[in-house]
Amino acid sequence: MKQQKDKKHPLTNNSSEEDKKTDSKKSKNFLQYSGMAFQLGATIFLGAWGGTRLDAYFGFEKHILTGVLTILSVVVAVYFAIKDLIKD
Repeated sequence: MKQQKDKKHPLTNNSSEEDKKTDSKKSKNFLQYSGMAFQLGATIFLGAWGGTRLDAYFGFEKHILTGVLTILSVVVAVYFAIKDLIKD
């Protein structure tokens, strides 16, 4: 008969220091990447919003500044995301 390794039941409170470190690392990664996603979304939104406001201010009918600022904000957001990923 094979010996069973000490398996912990998921509903019990038998957590070791190693399990706590793993959980801490997972939560840190989750917070880091969710913050990064929020930063990307906010940067792109602000670029598009600023472009629409400038188009309305200058009276452009073809939404030129909206397109330019949206594309520029996507480039900036991706740059900062890659910079944050390389840093870690």
